[in-house]
Amino acid sequence: MSFVARRAPQAGGVTLTVVALALAGAAPASAAVPRDQSPPVYPSQQQVDAAKAQAAATARSVHALEAAYAAAGDQLVAVQREVSGAAADYRAAEDALADRTDEAQAAAARSRSAQAALARADETVAQSAQALADQGGSMQQLAALVTSQTPEQLFDVSSALDALASHSASVQDDATRARAVADLDRAEAERAEAQVRAAERQAAAVLAVAQRKVADAQAKATAIAKQQDAMAAQLATLQRTSAALEKQRLDGIAAAKAAAARAAAARAAAQRAAERAAARRAAAAASEASRSGGSGSGVSGSGVSGRHRASTADAATLAGSGRSGGSPRAIARSMLGSYGFGSGQWQCLNNLWMGESGWDWSATNPSSGAYGIPQSLPASKMAAAGGDWLTNPTTQIRWGLGYIQSSYGSPCAAWAAWQSRSPHWY
Repeated sequence: MSFVARRAPQAGGVTLTVVALALAGAAPASAAVPRDQSPPVYPSQQQVDAAKAQAAATARSVHALEAAYAAAGDQLVAVQREVSGAAADYRAAEDALADRTDEAQAAAARSRSAQAALARADETVAQSAQALADQGGSMQQLAALVTSQTPEQLFDVSSALDALASHSASVQDDATRARAVADLDRAEAERAEAQVRAAERQAAAVLAVAQRKVADAQAKATAIAKQQDAMAAQLATLQRTSAALEKQRLDGIAAAKAAAARAAAARAAAQRAAERAAARRAAAAASEASRSGGSGSGVSGSGVSGRHRASTADAATLAGSGRSGGSPRAIARSMLGSYGFGSGQWQCLNNLWMGESGWDWSATNPSSGAYGIPQSLPASKMAAAGGDWLTNPTTQIRWGLGYIQSSYGSPCAAWAAWQSRSPHWY
């Protein structure tokens, strides 16, 4: 048996010692190792330093890519907010148009009623004139009637004629008032109709702006998603993992940061609520002291309420119905069976997503950036269900149902988990 030691090519800055063992027949197991065997070769300090420098450079690249990925996520949240603002602007314009339309319809109804009252008044005037003509006759007949009567009879005739004249005057006054009211109501109806036309033009202008913003946002979101995918792939290469795993890790980091922000916002909100409660108690104590003879000051507050509707990206999208037809609720209800959920799960799903987003496809959590009907965090995870996740409620619902199925098994289980957590999440 002979041993040959040779120096192998350098790989990665580290010299490897390769020992070739040549077997010349069967050797006994107790064969001794020759004393002159070459000792192992160690890397030089220069090689160690180079390896460390390479590791540091890789770490810096990883850090830079992670920061870039996070920055892209922040850009995506800004895009989401832009879409939310555009949708809100159009909903406000649509609501204003609906209000103007209601006002115009009410004004038109008042105008029709006034016109009908005027027609009745005109008819009464005509009937009164005919009665006067029937009672009075011609001037010659009236003169003959007057000269042939006694003073008492003349008085009766005069009183009758006065009564007819007074009634005629009253009828004329009623007709004049009815005509004035009809003219005012007609003018009001015309103004209301003009306001409707102006509101329609405003809604159309806002819709055009909103459509451009949504289209731009969708393009930006797609580009950002591609950038993030590319960065995840680079990181995977640097860290020798898969791109999918790396993206999952980065999304997990982003979700954890967002959850921390959401928890901080919830704590701040709780603190503000506690301060308001303390202020109310102080105000109540001051009021009680005032009633007891002391003096104090009161604190008043106001609440806000608003209409909350779901909506989608063209006129129908931004106004409230999904691209597949029907409202987001109807779409979700029709999709339950395809995920193995029975109709008994519907109310839980409705409660869950009403609590999360109010079924608003453009809902954006101000603290975490969670987005859409199911409030995906980060929002870009919904891209797995379709590239139009930013504006299409059907895509969002498809992703949300899949998430519920894989994470909780059913909407009712997800709803139970949501209720058990504070702040709520699922």
